Amino acid sequence: MRPALLFLVLFLLPAAHATWYYAGDTFTQDGVLYSVEGSDESLVLLGVSGRTFLVRLGECIRNGLAEYCYVDTAYPDDDDHIKYEAGAVYYGYDLSIGEVAPAITVTRELSTEEPFLNQDVTVTVTLENTGEYRITDIRYDEALPAGVTGVGTAVSNRVSYTKTALSAGYTDRFTYRVRPVVYGTFTLAPIIRYTSEGVVFNASVSSETIEVASPVDIDRYVTPALGLEEVGTYALNVTNDQGGDVQVQIVIGVPAGVTVTQASGLAKQGSSYTASGDIGDGETLRFSFSFTAGGPGSYVIPLAVTTVKDGVTSTLSYNDTVDSTADGIAPSIGISPVKTTYPGGSQATITAVLTNENDEVGFRKAQGAFSSDLFGTKTRDQGALGAGDDVTLFTERVTLPNVTNQTTYAINLTGSYETVNGQRFTFSTSRQLTVIPLVRAVEITRALSSATIAPGGNVTVTVSAKNVYGTYIAIDAHEKLPVGVENLGGLTYAEVSIDKDATKQLYIYQIGVPADYADDTIALTTVTRVQGESEPQEFTTALDVAGAGSPQELADGDAADAGVEEASASETDTSDDGFFARLWSRMKGWFS
Repeated sequence: MRPALLFLVLFLLPAAHATWYYAGDTFTQDGVLYSVEGSDESLVLLGVSGRTFLVRLGECIRNGLAEYCYVDTAYPDDDDHIKYEAGAVYYGYDLSIGEVAPAITVTRELSTEEPFLNQDVTVTVTLENTGEYRITDIRYDEALPAGVTGVGTAVSNRVSYTKTALSAGYTDRFTYRVRPVVYGTFTLAPIIRYTSEGVVFNASVSSETIEVASPVDIDRYVTPALGLEEVGTYALNVTNDQGGDVQVQIVIGVPAGVTVTQASGLAKQGSSYTASGDIGDGETLRFSFSFTAGGPGSYVIPLAVTTVKDGVTSTLSYNDTVDSTADGIAPSIGISPVKTTYPGGSQATITAVLTNENDEVGFRKAQGAFSSDLFGTKTRDQGALGAGDDVTLFTERVTLPNVTNQTTYAINLTGSYETVNGQRFTFSTSRQLTVIPLVRAVEITRALSSATIAPGGNVTVTVSAKNVYGTYIAIDAHEKLPVGVENLGGLTYAEVSIDKDATKQLYIYQIGVPADYADDTIALTTVTRVQGESEPQEFTTALDVAGAGSPQELADGDAADAGVEEASASETDTSDDGFFARLWSRMKGWFS
């Protein structure tokens, strides 16, 4: 069996190219699986994704937009395209596979590109099928721009045309009219669609522009950028360069924040400045005003020019932007110490600062309001603030509330100030401070020289702290001894720094119990406080008096809330003892 050859012709899409194949070959092209079989040189069986096409030598078969062609055969004497395999001779088949796309050319001609107002413009459209295949369902659709209306169309703002079919090489031509009813420049941009072999295509067509000249020429100048207290200029010239008399009405809007200091040829009406009059052929009306900008930002000044000529009224609209780049007073809020979150009971200092970022101009009548649920509302009249100066307007030192859930507090700083010419500006800024529930910072362990003590006896206590705060901390600690219990010697106060998850000895002391001590237990209490935070934490252990067994943890509510730890000699860490602790370790036998 000899392999068959497949050929595809492509128009306007990637061109097909012929390739030699042999019976039994399979291959993939553009994601499609093909197979080739053939019994003689006259035809080939081409498998395409499960379907089979019989293609004869020198012919092509279309499959939708695909085309398969059998171009040539190596039989009987083309030695360059013969394959020998297992003693059999396979003659090559030259196959071409490609896509076929239709082609349409669209041209448009306008009777004029510069019509007068209300003059009809005729648009001539030519459609030419420049491909090799028939196209169908041709649709020409154009949404007319505002200011242009269709003449004789079913809908005034839209032009539509359809044609059932157009054979290859044939041309179709049609016309329609549009009419500009206002002054301006308008773009005509239709959409053209057609169908071939069930596939919808879009035709490429260039847009066309028509321009209807206004009866007046508008010339504007606006100062584009202003510094603080600088004076800008708005200038407007309206010229009749089209002939005949024209009535004109001018309306210039003044945005909030812009102050007109002097106007020429204009009258103030509310927040706008207006003027009206007649302009003869070749004449020009001139208007202007000076202005200042009320602070940094962009300001849009709108202009509307309404003209009446030959009974036709038309309005032209413009927008001009002025940028004020002046530096003014910048507010800021500081929080010390700087943290991401603050535990309840800790202290923070919150400041409100005003900075004059203008190094050349001072301000006056500065005033501010500082508010938060943390400290209420504070107000202050600062007065003048010199060029480049800053002032701390408020300083609030607060003890942060104890919270059961993470709570965020807003801190707001608002106010205003004036320039020397009386322009008023406002400022505002805000920050947030997040308070988290108070967490235990350390775990306290005690090593006791005896698990119990008898009245008249004594015991040596070694106190250590483990950092469970999650970060490096500095703490101070001291002991609270019950009434009647005597400190025989040693240290009961310490200030230490502890790395994250580390344990450090705090101090060693010895207590004595009077012979007439009546209570069953002695409460040993260590009070700790993370430096910089105001809320202390207490850790209490009960030492049995004249009793057996190990010390017990108190069931007292305050001790339980503070985080009571059991006394355990095995938990003592003396790897980082201080000098006095080592000295006491040597001396403690003297007190036994």
